[in-house]
Amino acid sequence: MKIRIISKPNRSTKSDVNDAEILWEDTKNPFSPVEIICPIDGKSLQLFRKDWDHFLNRLIASNPTKQEFRDKLQKKSQSLEQIIFGNRSLPWKNSNFKSEIFLQTDPEFTSFPWEIFTTNEIFFFEYKLFYRGIRSTSRVSEISKGNAFLLIENPVLKELETSVKREGKLISEIFEDQQKIPFKRIKADQWKLTKFWEEITDSAYLHYAGHTEKEGIPIQKDDVILGEEIGRAKLSNLKVVFLNSCHSAYEGWETSGLASQFLKAGAQYVLGFLTPVETEVAEQIGKEFWTFYLKSKNPRASYLKVKENLQNADSKRLASSLSFVCFSPEQKKSKSNLIFAFVLSLLLLFCLITISYFRKSEIKSSDQFIPTDSILPSVNSKEQNGQTRQSILTKISEIKDPIFRSKAKSFWVEDHPFLTKEERRNILEEILNSDGNEEVKFYQFKRNTGIE
Repeated sequence: MKIRIISKPNRSTKSDVNDAEILWEDTKNPFSPVEIICPIDGKSLQLFRKDWDHFLNRLIASNPTKQEFRDKLQKKSQSLEQIIFGNRSLPWKNSNFKSEIFLQTDPEFTSFPWEIFTTNEIFFFEYKLFYRGIRSTSRVSEISKGNAFLLIENPVLKELETSVKREGKLISEIFEDQQKIPFKRIKADQWKLTKFWEEITDSAYLHYAGHTEKEGIPIQKDDVILGEEIGRAKLSNLKVVFLNSCHSAYEGWETSGLASQFLKAGAQYVLGFLTPVETEVAEQIGKEFWTFYLKSKNPRASYLKVKENLQNADSKRLASSLSFVCFSPEQKKSKSNLIFAFVLSLLLLFCLITISYFRKSEIKSSDQFIPTDSILPSVNSKEQNGQTRQSILTKISEIKDPIFRSKAKSFWVEDHPFLTKEERRNILEEILNSDGNEEVKFYQFKRNTGIE
């Protein structure tokens, strides 16, 4: 399911706030000549956004329980859905909906909390098949190789110096034993524009710890903000970019955010925050993400694991999970996983067939054992043979097909030029006790006896 939120000029010439239009497309359904769209009043959206910021601050300050948090969030979700969709029927509300949801927005609507939309049961931010993206006029699609990990420490504000050093130390300890990933660290006193370009071009991973403005990363020594230059560069060597700072995923009408600049430059996975994030929470998220990533080598799975931990924690961390976003490509099952599953299925099938074969062989062997006269009295042997004969005849009489029943009875009762009574008994019991319908059993009977 693809959902796009597109900016449109305001229908009122008196307003400088853009309206919006939302449309969705179910890629699994056949093409329809009519596409459903929802025009959205831009002023209503802006008012919701202001109220949302106040709502989060009040909610965190009140320290609610998780259930209280969800109840209040549900009301905000209903409010936003009424503004956007009105009385329209939404496919992702269907109880049978299990597909991926891809939501892409124009720049001026990126910072809205679309994650509070709901499916038939849960919020989008709890739905593991929810993907967020941006709409842009350009993007580097050619992938180049990088292998190093680059850590940038840039506190900017004096009150962040201690926490940024602490975070830098945590990340360094995680990667210090990773011999396959060269580790590079730009400390606050080394942070310059030229240093950034020297180190970024061969890096596969970037972790930024510090302060960011909505427009980009401040570089105090050069008195510049690094933002749009990134979007014009070719950085497709970057596999994972973690911007662990406030507003790092923010984007607005007059502001092209930092996360979107890395996406335009070709970075595959970009993680950041739509709103301010508390220092200790940011440290925890950074540490957990890279720890999970080194184990799984899967950026999206690591992101989802961190989100899950945040949602199971206190209200402050639960609020941070709404702001923490990951821009990533669709995660599909690799061919190697499919091949492995296929081979495993074949092995299991082979084991089942082998076990079944040996069980039948054991049954047949036990049936062929006949007590001798020295073990059982002759009168008992006669009784046993009589019971066996009666058992075979009873089973034959239960055959519904008259032709099959007649031929089976003749085969059992009449003498055979080559087969003894015992051999005929074994053949009939094996066929009549086997699985399958009468047609299959009749076929096996004709094949084993040579009777047409």
